[in-house]
Amino acid sequence: MRRSVDRAVQMQPRRVDRIRNDLLYAAPSERDLVAEIRRAGERLLAAGLAPPTLGALAVRRSAKSATRTAVGTDLGCIDNRALDTVPINDSEPLVTALASHEAAAWGVPPMLLTLAESGRVPDAVVDSMSEAAGSIRLGVATGPFPEGVTVIRGIGVVAAGRDLDDAVTRLEAAEILATITVHMTDRS
Repeated sequence: MRRSVDRAVQMQPRRVDRIRNDLLYAAPSERDLVAEIRRAGERLLAAGLAPPTLGALAVRRSAKSATRTAVGTDLGCIDNRALDTVPINDSEPLVTALASHEAAAWGVPPMLLTLAESGRVPDAVVDSMSEAAGSIRLGVATGPFPEGVTVIRGIGVVAAGRDLDDAVTRLEAAEILATITVHMTDRS
């Protein structure tokens, strides 16, 4: 029996990973994590920071692994089947941010990306929003990603923080600052 299982793992690693993740995240001990990711996904959608299948969320589980929403997951319908366990040394920007932070959110906020195309970041026009967003900078997809918001020109935005709520709040605040900056620029 064990040889059959080992052979199945070798022949269908993605399917076996999917089943393992389904079982892992369906466990009662993981319900709080799934609920936290679901709430963060709903916030990303409600704020218009990402279309349903283009946003992503990730939380560090250990020094070597993270939980992230599976590629193509609808952020409005997150459940245990929508999550994957990935290594932190993954080259994807969202997961790379977890090397030094507990959580990260990926979005495609229109105003932040508009400013990035002209090589700009939002002005710190509202103190409370600037404080909530943390540092906002232009960066590259390979990192490093400081705590705050990193805009990767033409690709998307990574917000890293202490937890998912913090990461999504940073992304929301940065987009509000970007909206104000764009409108102030249009008026002058």
